[in-house]
Amino acid sequence: MVARVKRFVKEYFQTFSFFYSRLRYRVFVAFALNISVGLLDGLGLTMFLPLLQVVESKKEVDSGQLGKLGFIIDLFAQAGIPLTIVSVLAFMAVFFLLKGIAQYVNAMYRVTVQQYFVRRVRKSLVKSIVSLDYLTFLQTDQGKIQNSLTGEVDRVSRAYQSYFLSFQFAVLVAIYIIFAFLVNAEFALLVCSGGFLTNLIYHRIYQKTRKSSRKLTEDAHGFQGLLFEFVLNLKYLKATGLNFRYADKLDEKIEQLESNNKLIGKLTAIVTAAREPMVVIIISGLIYLQVEVLGAPLAPILISLLFFYRALTYLMMMQTQRNLFLTVSGSLESLSQFSDQLLKSRESLKGKKPVQFSDSIELRDVTVKIGQSQILNNVSATFRKNELVAIVGESGSGKSTLVNLVAGLINPESGEVRIDNVPMPEIDVLNFRKQIGYIAQEPVVFNDTIKNNVTLWDGSADASVLFNNALRAASADSFVSTLENGENTVIGATGVSLSGGQRQRIAIARELYKRPPILILDEATSSLDAETESVIRSSVEKLKGTCTIFLISHRLSTIRQADKVLLMEQGRIVACDSYLNLARDSARFSKMLQYQLIAS
Repeated sequence: MVARVKRFVKEYFQTFSFFYSRLRYRVFVAFALNISVGLLDGLGLTMFLPLLQVVESKKEVDSGQLGKLGFIIDLFAQAGIPLTIVSVLAFMAVFFLLKGIAQYVNAMYRVTVQQYFVRRVRKSLVKSIVSLDYLTFLQTDQGKIQNSLTGEVDRVSRAYQSYFLSFQFAVLVAIYIIFAFLVNAEFALLVCSGGFLTNLIYHRIYQKTRKSSRKLTEDAHGFQGLLFEFVLNLKYLKATGLNFRYADKLDEKIEQLESNNKLIGKLTAIVTAAREPMVVIIISGLIYLQVEVLGAPLAPILISLLFFYRALTYLMMMQTQRNLFLTVSGSLESLSQFSDQLLKSRESLKGKKPVQFSDSIELRDVTVKIGQSQILNNVSATFRKNELVAIVGESGSGKSTLVNLVAGLINPESGEVRIDNVPMPEIDVLNFRKQIGYIAQEPVVFNDTIKNNVTLWDGSADASVLFNNALRAASADSFVSTLENGENTVIGATGVSLSGGQRQRIAIARELYKRPPILILDEATSSLDAETESVIRSSVEKLKGTCTIFLISHRLSTIRQADKVLLMEQGRIVACDSYLNLARDSARFSKMLQYQLIAS
């Protein structure tokens, strides 16, 4: 029993804390509106007794039959208001009219607060993901991120609605029980007994619903992850005939989701279907007790039944809403834990010193670990402004990790990164990143027009001129001019309407549009045809001397113009010199050149 009480308190107070942290005073406004609805309804119901007495006896109303609520009748008498059929009906109408107004205000406020809550949760999640430490992001299930921002938020919205409806109904139950105690204490005890019995019946259903909800949330995360990978890798799966095999995995997960949803639906149906029969059965028993056993007069019995029916009906509705809440409570737990995880994994941006890159980037004895793997080991290097730095080495040698350090995406385990001799933790990293252009092996494009892809929705007066200059510099103007809608062509999701080389030129044009002092090309030409590679190499050569360029490439033919070539192996820089000097002095680099000559 004690353990059950502890679980109940933990469940409701943790949930309340989650909602309160995002809604604050709005929770108490909703609480006050709930109370006003219950009080006005109770006062309206109370007027039934004087109405019955007036109709039955045509005499004065006996306030004693209302128990401790008799003060209401006494107030009318002290105010000199005679209780007639007309006056009683008028007061009853006023109370219920006021209740209707309060109910409308309450419902509208609840909808407004719910939308505010959903907006707040979504914005908070987006902000947390934007601020997420890059390494944590790489290790986080992408399906979980996607599902949390879409399906889970919708389910948490339903959790909010069910939680506060059950809370509202609980308030109304309490108010009607208080009214019942004031009219007839024995009857109130019967109400409490009825509520206790129904709670025992529903307890097992609640346990099954909560368990199914948690399983449903886990399966939804898994399905979103599989779906994300399916869409991402569809070309490979179709080309290798594995798409139907993978679809079988999706089918299996869909069936699991269906099974859990059916079970939750079945439990909800039981709760909903059982509510009214249980109310009628308990009412019948109470009528028998009131009339046959206790011998109570008819009028108080009817008022008691009104309060009882209201209380028990709202108790059933509260239990129904609680069960609906439990069906989505797994999402609430998951989202709460995920939000906490995101908050704990925010990248540290304590530095405030603005830096306009003008001199050098320096790595001093830098070591980087990801999990248990050591990616960089005591790496030191200096990169001067406007240098063209090529970084080569086998896959896994640490090339991309090195440029991630330069961009401030990851922090070293030991050692330090300095920008213009200022340690990275001291600088305004966000401001510094805006000075970086980044072109990856897989071009980053958005489902928008070519112009918006390049300008990123820049609305400045000189945007068109800069856009056209960037297209020419990236050798993208020729193919853009042949498109039916030109720069206003919508390229589709993942740039499906363009070739790989065209997408890459658009990505390059975007970075040239920004005119960054630092440009990173991470295997930007590795998957392109020779002609497109030549065009991009020409664009890079034009930029040489105007900005600092980091060029990661497996194709050594693309790095001949580099001022400095870093040869990496197993997380170390094993050689650093000009292209010609490395070709002459480094056996490892010479062997790499020979392999590529043979391959070509």
